[in-house]
Amino acid sequence: MAFRGTLNASAGASAGASAGAGAGTMPGFSENPRDYQQVQPGVIPLRPLSLSDIFNGAFRALREAPSVMFGLILGIWAVFALVSGIITALSFPDINQAMQTLENSGENTEAMLDTVLGMIESALLVSIPTSIVRIAVLAITTGIGVAAIAPMALGRRPSIGDTWDAVKPHFWRLIGFTFLLDLIAIGVAMLAFSPLILTFVGTYTQNLWMAVSGGLLVLLTGLAGFLCYVFITIRVIFAVPAMVMENIGVGASMRRSWALTKKSFWRIFGVIALTYMIWMAIMAGLGFIVQIVVTVAATVTKNMTLVMGISETLSGVIAGVYIPFIAGVQSILYIDLRMRREGLALSLLRASQQQD
Repeated sequence: MAFRGTLNASAGASAGASAGAGAGTMPGFSENPRDYQQVQPGVIPLRPLSLSDIFNGAFRALREAPSVMFGLILGIWAVFALVSGIITALSFPDINQAMQTLENSGENTEAMLDTVLGMIESALLVSIPTSIVRIAVLAITTGIGVAAIAPMALGRRPSIGDTWDAVKPHFWRLIGFTFLLDLIAIGVAMLAFSPLILTFVGTYTQNLWMAVSGGLLVLLTGLAGFLCYVFITIRVIFAVPAMVMENIGVGASMRRSWALTKKSFWRIFGVIALTYMIWMAIMAGLGFIVQIVVTVAATVTKNMTLVMGISETLSGVIAGVYIPFIAGVQSILYIDLRMRREGLALSLLRASQQQD
């Protein structure tokens, strides 16, 4: 794709310029949007972007390429959600029957334990594989959203075939990076909540001081772990755009993101935080609709496992609604940072003129 070639050439050419400039900005390149003539061949103007430019570009991308941003992405999530819902409905034991068994067991501790362990085992058998597949689907659909934004910056509407061809070479890289990020989250969480061991030991040994100390300590380590994970997430936020648009590997894309986000942490954090606030507002509205559907389903059928399957399916479909917007903001913010740091606007302008 012409856009990726432009990005690769610009990245190589600007590396030396950034090093020479010291501050990571092209010599003579102003970050003030008012210093630029409004040139906008695609969804964003080719100049350093304001907050409204970023969000307008993301929403405009959804309108201009609905077949990719909604059709392809939502279709993939819908298939996953349907399969996940069916697996949940078929594999998880009937909750009503399980509750009836618990009530009838009376003081039979062994029967109660067998019922509870059976439900836990079924939950794990359902949740672990579906969670793994969900991570893979998240990785691929995020990559699709990024790949669709690239040509739209030059005013070209992407087709489903072109977008898929752009993502296909990075299939396993995208999945690997997403799993790596989740493993980092698990590792940070394990370290952050490790003081709970003191609480458990103190409770078991009836050592009040140890139990309270563990509880207080986990508050501090939990907060520190959360801040640590947020910091890491923001620093590697552009790994997927760099991977897809610059055609580089997982390690190189993470290093690229780490370098790009240097000295821009708080601006990126603010934009991403606002993006997720918008996402939470959308999710609240869609979640209310899901709750109504689930409530109606629960009144129609007494099979709560079937209701869980319906809820799982609808939740998966909802993910396909917000992924395109988040991927769009992430991609446009990446392009904006490169326009500010590397003078990418000039390269994109030349590319848009050549394709005309």
